[in-house]
Amino acid sequence: MVSNYELFKSIAGKLNCHTPSVSLFRDVFNQTHDAFIVIDTEGLVIFWNRSAERLFGYTNETLQGKAIPIFTDSNFLKTSLKELAEKRDSKVQEIQGKDSQGKPIDIEINIDGIVNDDGNIIAYSIMVRDIGVRKWNEE
Repeated sequence: MVSNYELFKSIAGKLNCHTPSVSLFRDVFNQTHDAFIVIDTEGLVIFWNRSAERLFGYTNETLQGKAIPIFTDSNFLKTSLKELAEKRDSKVQEIQGKDSQGKPIDIEINIDGIVNDDGNIIAYSIMVRDIGVRKWNEE
């Protein structure tokens, strides 16, 4: 997200906006095919897009301010955030998640930090792609 800030700023300028707005970012992320989640530094949901709703069966409103319930390994997110904070490098990994009914889902997850002007991580972005069909084809 941080690496694409200039692109979003440019798009906003073309839309005659002087600064990118929260609603512009929300609309863009709601239109993406991949699940997009933003969590705070404690791991609690700030934003959960429509693709995340479709993939996992939880609504944005249901998860606001709550922990993400999609990981089969309860320590995965905590460990990933710690590694990311130490290395300052995004984490991309194929794992098995679960939907709201507990059904397993093969996913590729990309976790990255969102930093402020001082370079401090203030939140995390999580992009999730359903790779079930690809995994099925590989088998």
